[in-house]
Amino acid sequence: MLRPYAVMGLTFFAVAAVLYNASGAVAVIAFALFSALFALSMLLKNTREGRVFPMALASAALACLLITVNNEFFYYPQLKTAGSERQICAVLTGEPEVRYGNYYCDARVNSVDGEKAYMRVRLVFSEKPEAEPYDSVEGSFTFYALGSSGASVADRYKTENRFLGAYPASGGYSVLPREGKLKPPGAYITAFRNSLRNEIMRLLPNDYGALCLALLIGDRSELSAGAYSSLTQSGVTHIICISGLHLTVWTNAFFYILRKLGLKEKFAALLTMPVVAFVALAAGMTFSVVRAGIMMLVYLLGTVLSRRRDSLNSLGIAVLAIGVVNPYAMGAVSLKLSVLSTLGIILWGEYCLPGLKRFFEEHKRASFLEKPARMLCVTAAAMLFCLPVTADVYGSVSFAAIPANLLVIWAGEACMMCSAAAVAVAKISAAIINLPALVAGSLAKYIIRITGFISGFDFLTLKISRQSYLLLMAVVFAFCALAALIAYSGKKTVPFAVFPVCLLIVFCSVFSAAVSNSETRVRVADTGNGTAVLVSDGGKNVLFGCGGDSYNGAMRLKTRAEGLTRWSFRAPESLTPHGFIPFAANTAPGRIISAKAFHGSA
Repeated sequence: MLRPYAVMGLTFFAVAAVLYNASGAVAVIAFALFSALFALSMLLKNTREGRVFPMALASAALACLLITVNNEFFYYPQLKTAGSERQICAVLTGEPEVRYGNYYCDARVNSVDGEKAYMRVRLVFSEKPEAEPYDSVEGSFTFYALGSSGASVADRYKTENRFLGAYPASGGYSVLPREGKLKPPGAYITAFRNSLRNEIMRLLPNDYGALCLALLIGDRSELSAGAYSSLTQSGVTHIICISGLHLTVWTNAFFYILRKLGLKEKFAALLTMPVVAFVALAAGMTFSVVRAGIMMLVYLLGTVLSRRRDSLNSLGIAVLAIGVVNPYAMGAVSLKLSVLSTLGIILWGEYCLPGLKRFFEEHKRASFLEKPARMLCVTAAAMLFCLPVTADVYGSVSFAAIPANLLVIWAGEACMMCSAAAVAVAKISAAIINLPALVAGSLAKYIIRITGFISGFDFLTLKISRQSYLLLMAVVFAFCALAALIAYSGKKTVPFAVFPVCLLIVFCSVFSAAVSNSETRVRVADTGNGTAVLVSDGGKNVLFGCGGDSYNGAMRLKTRAEGLTRWSFRAPESLTPHGFIPFAANTAPGRIISAKAFHGSA
């Protein structure tokens, strides 16, 4: 069966992701090429009647056109204003973020030098601004280009259509009085998020409460770097990014309650749709939650209209809607991972799950293994489809996600529900023993301990060199092309073809890990009174310690080099360059060590 929205949405996603960092000339050439191919496909009777190629080519041309329009009318013109001082009027759209002693506020600029304008900027203040969220500020600001410290930072802001930052010039700024008594809708959402944050952190301080908060509304600001690093290295950060998992839990719970109250299915689905929108707004409207929210709304709308629901078409609609509004979003790593993992799970459910069900129906004695087997296969499918992105962005493939998801997913769902119940109990009365808070804290402790334990097994992470990555992508592309040709010819894809491909992928990864010595590992460790940097390359280790300001937690940076002698280390902005003393350390490569003993060593 042809899935038109899936074809259009996924084609748009692929083309826009490739052209995300391409020059304007490349986008124009690609637009002309896809337009010509679309015209040719409409002239050929077989392709025109098949509709697949015309729809795919039209979607690709639309992606090129929107990228070109955004480049020429938004991106490049705004970058030209970097370095200039302008008189602006802007509305703060969120709480300030404190970093490096400065206060960063996202804002929407309404006018520049007295003329109407619309741009999203990141305002920087050396002191806490007097303005509250959704207040207007006016004054002289100096613009600068965001992301000058690194390409990854620039990419993150670009995907959000935020290209410039600004800081008050010598003239300063003033806070404009708010017109009317009613606040903008966003102010109420911000107040709701702040209320949840304060209540959760009061009930459960430290990382346990921070994890409950992240599970509830996706707010990771309170998580320590150590806890977040454990979640990342064990491959379960998706549980703290509001997406399909969270929306499914809340939607099904609300829908189930309405059905138990006696409401008809269509009416219950109609009443559930505003709940989806509210959860998405409360979660900050990140790319993953918007994607999941649109898919959920399409699913509920299909119930209301008595239409057949198709997950692939819903995914295509979600991607196409996001891309039309903001084509740069296709370059976001979070959206890539969200789309690809969802695609893998959908295809697994459609083509492989029936066979698994038949197996357990035939083997009744093994039925107790069905649920773990399903979860294991779903995790593997999501990892396999995310492999092109994770291997390219992180330079490695972590198999820790397979055991971690089996041990953590159920606890994450239960912890999220208990956290919401804990807030409700606390709001009713502070005198009541808050049992949900105790359960949520215990589950959060379990998740943090388990992920910390699993992330310590370095052998579960396989390094991938650039050459191996290109070979891996060639194999994956060849397999996908072969499967598409077989499916298009009307024949079923041979199931056993998947197994050798997976083995080849694993072999490439292991081979790369065994022969590649071109990667230098850097770890920055918190030592309490300063920072330590451990650099490992080819079994050699050098410790740079331990002066400067305190840096909480630890993070891993990776770069390609032939040896330490030809590699230069640039400290992150949060570290001060003074006080770094070279010191040879006899440790295993890449291991974070305590550097207190080396403080002040010569």
